This record gives sequence, structure tokens and C-alpha cells, in this order.
Amino acid sequence: MGPSRLHSLDALRGLAAVSVALFHFNEVRLRDDNLYDAANRWGWLGVAVFFVLSGYCVQAAAHRDIASRNFLLRRFARLYPAYLASVGTVVAFCVARKVTFGVNDFIALPTSAASWLATLTLTTSPLSRFATINWVYWSLTYEVFFYLTLTVGIVWPRVRFAWMLLLCVGSVVPSASGAIFFLDNWGLFTLGAALALSGRIPSWQVIILAAASVGVTAHRQSFAVLAVALATAGLIRAAPKIERLAGRIIGMLARVGEISYGIYLLHVPVGVWVVLRFTDARGWRSQGMPLHLASDFAALCASMLAAAAVYRWIENPG
Repeated sequence: MGPSRLHSLDALRGLAAVSVALFHFNEVRLRDDNLYDAANRWGWLGVAVFFVLSGYCVQAAAHRDIASRNFLLRRFARLYPAYLASVGTVVAFCVARKVTFGVNDFIALPTSAASWLATLTLTTSPLSRFATINWVYWSLTYEVFFYLTLTVGIVWPRVRFAWMLLLCVGSVVPSASGAIFFLDNWGLFTLGAALALSGRIPSWQVIILAAASVGVTAHRQSFAVLAVALATAGLIRAAPKIERLAGRIIGMLARVGEISYGIYLLHVPVGVWVVLRFTDARGWRSQGMPLHLASDFAALCASMLAAAAVYRWIENPG
């Protein structure tokens, strides 16, 4: 079993997707002073988990795809079809809302050919001035540029260490980091990649890359992001041992991880715009914690069902 196929990593990815979903479910409402809402305030940190995991898994996968074309094609096949399905879902929901109620109050759709092109090519904000049509799409633009950057190390493996380290240095240089948008999260991706390179490049290079990525993250991000990144790195290192100790629980959580990409893509249109609009119209989340939890649970279940369909028919057909 390759490192990117460990069930514990799938489980961690699933938990990160759920945390982001619960954060967005509760982001737009008045929060209560209780443990559940306090925990959900930090759900956005799931994105940091994704970036570290992505660096690890994508760098590990790169060793199986010697040709850069194969690497990019595999990444494209993994990322884009489900993304396109989620874009179609967003557009369909907005159109249905407009036809049914006479107003689209979900999110503004693109109004020009250029903005549609940016949406379909994952080149919206933060790369360009065009706004995303789903709250989570910004992170996919980062992913695309992480992949493109990693390709340099695949084409020219001798310069891989120097290239990745150079980008870490650029991340703390104001002129470079201001011009290259993805450098503000590059430390997270590099931390995961450094872990995947352990045993494949000299140990001193792994140590320097890991140390540089931690330093960059400490410089560019909050302490909370740094702490989550380090915790994620620790869990990646401990993944085989965790599976031996809690294999059955990890196996169940890994099933959520399998559909985590779909949960991430679809929880806003399905969970927030549809399910929570319905429950909030009836005041469920303002009538006490039981109905609040039931409302969020319904939104999460609906998002997971939609994600399972995308996984079955688009991500993993056949």
C-alpha cells in the first residue's frame, strides 16, 4: 500500500471536510455561547489540513508518474470532472431559485465571457479579479498552482530541492509573495511534500525543507494554522501505527474520506443554500440545541449523499 493510500489519511481528509462544512453551516448565523459553536468557529482550519495532506499525497504520487504529462493528466482527472459537476450544481440551483422565486439570492453568477472562462478554468480569485461562485473554490486555484509548481521537480529532479527551497524563501519576501498569490500557503504544501520525500532524497534536504516550511508558515499564517499543520504532519508520520491501533474506526472514517472532495465541493450549494434555507425558514436553529444539531446533521447528510453520487458516477465510475 502506497503512502497516499493509507486509510488513516483518508479518515483525516474526511474529518477536515466535515469540519469545513460545519464551519460554513454556522458561519452565517448568530452563534451561541456553547461548546458546539465554539468548536465550529475553528472549522476553517480544515483547509490547512487539506493543503498539508495534498503536499504529501501529491508528492508521493509524483514518484509513480515519471512523465510530467502523466502527472498533470492524473491530477486533472482527479480535480476537474468533479469540480465541473459542482459548477453545474451551483448554476442549476441558482437558475432554479430564479425561476421559482423570481430572484437568485444564492450567489452572483458570472456575467461575462471572461468571468465564465475564469470560473471554468479555475483561474478566479485569488489569481484574478473574478469572484468565485462557491465559497470553497479559491482553495482549488491554490491546488492547481501547487501542481504546476511541483511539475518543475518532476521534469528536473536535480533542481527539485533548490526549487522548493527557493519558493519558501520567496514566501517571506514581500515583493515575491505579493506578486505570486499561492506563496502564502506554500509552506503548508511543502511541509507535506517534505514528508513524502523522506527516504527518497538526502535526510539533510528533508530536514531543511521541513524546517523552511514551518518557518514560512509561522511567518505567513496564524499560530492556529501552524499548530494544525504540525499536528497534521505528526498524524501523517504516525499513520501506519494509528491504523494498527484503531483499524476498524479508521476504516469507517476512511469511507467519509473517499467522498471528502465531493463534500467539500457541494456542502455550500446543497447544505447551506437548500437544506439550511429550509430549516432556517422554520426557525430550527434558533429553537434550542437539539433542533440546531438536527438541522446541521440534515445538511451534512444531504451533502454527503450528493458527494457519494459524484464519487460513484464521476470520480470513480465503473
